[in-house]
Amino acid sequence: MGQPPSNHRAIDDVSQSSPTELRGGKGAPIARSSTDGLAPEPGFFTEPLDDTARRWPHRPCEVTMDDPSISRIYDDYMGGGQNFGPDRAFAQQVRAVLPDVQALARAARGFLDRALRYCLMHGIDQVIDIGAGIASEWSSHHVVHAMHPAARLLYVDNEAVAVESLVRATRHDARVGVLRADVREPEAILEAAEASGLIDLAQPVAIVMGLLLHFIPDTDDPAGLLRRYGQGVAPDSYLVMSHDTADGREADMRRVAELYAQTNRPLILRSHAELTALLDGYQLEPPGIVYLPQWSPDAGDPDIGPPERSCVYVGVART
Repeated sequence: MGQPPSNHRAIDDVSQSSPTELRGGKGAPIARSSTDGLAPEPGFFTEPLDDTARRWPHRPCEVTMDDPSISRIYDDYMGGGQNFGPDRAFAQQVRAVLPDVQALARAARGFLDRALRYCLMHGIDQVIDIGAGIASEWSSHHVVHAMHPAARLLYVDNEAVAVESLVRATRHDARVGVLRADVREPEAILEAAEASGLIDLAQPVAIVMGLLLHFIPDTDDPAGLLRRYGQGVAPDSYLVMSHDTADGREADMRRVAELYAQTNRPLILRSHAELTALLDGYQLEPPGIVYLPQWSPDAGDPDIGPPERSCVYVGVART
């Protein structure tokens, strides 16, 4: 079985019960697991998965080819091909409620690209992208390295399918690392990031949480999680976030939330006031928390109509 070259940083799972392991180098296993019941995806996974990964004690149940996967559903929204029948069936149910879901998903990706460029223009040269999803032509390292070729980037996701795809897409790039971990363990993620040698937490970093926090229920204290991330990074670091909302399109988004309630990742829709409270302790960059198309729009952005039709609030904040 082929292995990543010695200069690629692939980082194994981190857990509460054992120290972080950094994986990479000739003959070393990369971040992957066969414990999830995932079969190879034709034309994508070309090597078998091994048993190096450990489970998070409170990670949501793992998905299989027979269950919709959040990463694969989003891949379908974007028009990608790394998804299966159950993912497409679920996405089609959402599309029946939101016929413009592909335009919305691509507009959300466009915001992340603009926000990353903003951070790079303000001196950031290292990025931690949490909940990165399946690798594609839209993944963050493309826009980051187009603007700053020497910038370093760590992808983090807790779905095996996403981690595997990210490792394969970046295995020859020493500027990029991949970590399988859960956003709800800030200290473990930041410790692994610094231990990798890729991220220097003594220097400002951009943390990206694109369309992620709406999968974190209030019982997991999302405001507390964001505070812990802010406390673990250098001053003048940035948080880039986008979050689904029912504001402005309540009936449609409540129906979408009902669909997600049938999965292992219920969708938590939050208002402008609730998101403002989540970012307490951060300094919001202009224009603050706004609807998706209102944050530094580009001429080439998808036309999604009135801003409130976007169903998404976005913002960039500084520690």
